[in-house]
Amino acid sequence: MARPKKTLKPEEEKAAQLARDLNEHMDCEHLIPAPTYFFNVGDSVHIGNLLNSIIQEVLLNGKLYRIQYSVKYTNYGNPYIEDGLERYVWWYEVRPVSTNTESLFAQNDMKLSYTQRTIESLLIMRY
Repeated sequence: MARPKKTLKPEEEKAAQLARDLNEHMDCEHLIPAPTYFFNVGDSVHIGNLLNSIIQEVLLNGKLYRIQYSVKYTNYGNPYIEDGLERYVWWYEVRPVSTNTESLFAQNDMKLSYTQRTIESLLIMRY
């Protein structure tokens, strides 16, 4: 006889997912380099397109952070925000929130790409 499927409440399901996520991160901990910058509990940080990201817990001497964040979704053209989500992120995925509004061009988090080209190929592209 088949065992009935156990259904979890949404809160229990979120807690179980967070625990699984923590276990996966703990398994990969030896592969992560030592952090070069640190955050404290309660600091506001920037992670991709996540809104209102706040550090909730610091783990593994600053290698892993538990954050609380919000996400903006669009449902048939109607935007809505889901608040109070939590996840674990590595230290290199987290950036400080920039408070410097004086600079219009260069930011602290600048990404450059390099392509190797010859002079001939640049001239062919132009002429």
